[in-house]
Amino acid sequence: MKRSQYSWGIGALFGMLMLILDGKTNGEIADQLFISENTVKFHVKNILQKTGCRNRNDLVAAYISFFQA
Repeated sequence: MKRSQYSWGIGALFGMLMLILDGKTNGEIADQLFISENTVKFHVKNILQKTGCRNRNDLVAAYISFFQA
């Protein structure tokens, strides 16, 4: 079994953010990072709370507007 390319910390959360922005599902993210889907849900929830976004669509919009400004 391959190890995840992300070590847990800010780099891992950034990696997960990139996967979310790529439109990956929780299951796809879990498979790619070799973690459970529940762990993905936990981290997605935390990312949304920390960014003040209500859902993934808001997160994508916030990311795009931040980097286009």
